[in-house]
Amino acid sequence: GRAAILRNLSIALICRYEYFCRTDDLHATIKAATLSLSLQPTPSPGRLLCLSTLCIALKQRFVVFGEISDIAQLIRIARDALAHCQLGHPQRWHAADPLAAALCINYRWYGYLGDLEEAIELWRATLRCIPQTHVGSAILRHNLACALRIRYDDLGDLSDLDEALSLFRGSDLPSLLNTLSTKLDIASSYGECLQLRF
Repeated sequence: GRAAILRNLSIALICRYEYFCRTDDLHATIKAATLSLSLQPTPSPGRLLCLSTLCIALKQRFVVFGEISDIAQLIRIARDALAHCQLGHPQRWHAADPLAAALCINYRWYGYLGDLEEAIELWRATLRCIPQTHVGSAILRHNLACALRIRYDDLGDLSDLDEALSLFRGSDLPSLLNTLSTKLDIASSYGECLQLRF
């Protein structure tokens, strides 16, 4: 039906954006995904995929344009996606990670500590539900470590810094993330935490 066509179009558009970085594709992705969601019943088999695509597009549009309204929409959409993935759902981390990341951005923007606390607890809870060898584990651990570093910077609790360091020290972290830029980012974050701790 039309909802499926729009969903597939949104996926194709976000893939093209990631390749060419044309912002008109980003806007079109959000428009197509939003319209597809409006045509789908709740729940429906393709709804989670559509929500995930929309989350990616909203975050990228925030990165490009810096409109905090995109983060507010991302939080709402990611909560909807998370509601489709109860604990134990194999794709739950795909919904939890963008929600936690958006909450961190919201914290940096508005300074409400509750957003950061929720993000940290969401990453911790999600990590408890997947094996350490899962590819999502490396991403979640890295993001959790960064959030703990943020909380340490703002509140000065050394236990946050120690937990961040223990997450960065995981021997599987670099091997599971196979892009050079991500590995360099991890190495830089780990080095900064070490300097602060010692």
